[in-house]
Amino acid sequence: MQENLASSKNDDSLLDAKKAKKKLEMKNYFSKGTYVDAKDSMSNWCVGQIIDLSTESDFIKVRFDGWSSKWNEGYKSTSAKIAPFRKFSRGSL
Repeated sequence: MQENLASSKNDDSLLDAKKAKKKLEMKNYFSKGTYVDAKDSMSNWCVGQIIDLSTESDFIKVRFDGWSSKWNEGYKSTSAKIAPFRKFSRGSL
């Protein structure tokens, strides 16, 4: 029983460490005005530009290139739906 509790605590610590690493990576890749790859509402990877970035709430707002502002999307900084520019998208810009 105690082994399970210890294992659970280690798993939680590992998860926290991974989240902290992801946040640090986010700071390196993303800033206001930066182009990124982001998944749209149909789960397609598209080119977007960061129009707002909140480090306190870890929230990123993206405007998709060539789309109306009504299609802007918000993402948690740890979301798998946002990635560095051209990691998943294709095309010209």
